[in-house]
Amino acid sequence: MARMAEMSKCPQPSGSHIAPVPSTACAGEKWSGLYNGDSDIWCPDAYQHPAKMSPSLCFKIIEHLRELGLLQKGDVILDPMCGIGTTLLSGAIRGFKTVGIELEDKFLKLAWENVLTLEKKLGRKLEIFIIQGDARHL
Repeated sequence: MARMAEMSKCPQPSGSHIAPVPSTACAGEKWSGLYNGDSDIWCPDAYQHPAKMSPSLCFKIIEHLRELGLLQKGDVILDPMCGIGTTLLSGAIRGFKTVGIELEDKFLKLAWENVLTLEKKLGRKLEIFIIQGDARHL
């Protein structure tokens, strides 16, 4: 009973196949300050996007999901509204295959430019796939 009370303090994933998350997984986490500073994973033009995902926040989410056992080696990260591709880049840097879907031509081009910029910086190809389309019609 005490274990269930402990688990209720942490947001729980839904689905019968997912184990409850102990509250210790959330205790003491630092989630502030994740929007500070510029990003070195984007091309300069990527700053045109009005609602960019913070790379620091994205890395933190990926790390947190790994700690919880909800994201494991070999998994694929899907971002159905990938914008300029921050989630894709962050996941690929951490060794995951990533797939993004983007509707807008302008942001699709910036996402690919970001992929090429990051691959050049890292000196290696990344497993990133981007599809132009409407995520409502997956």
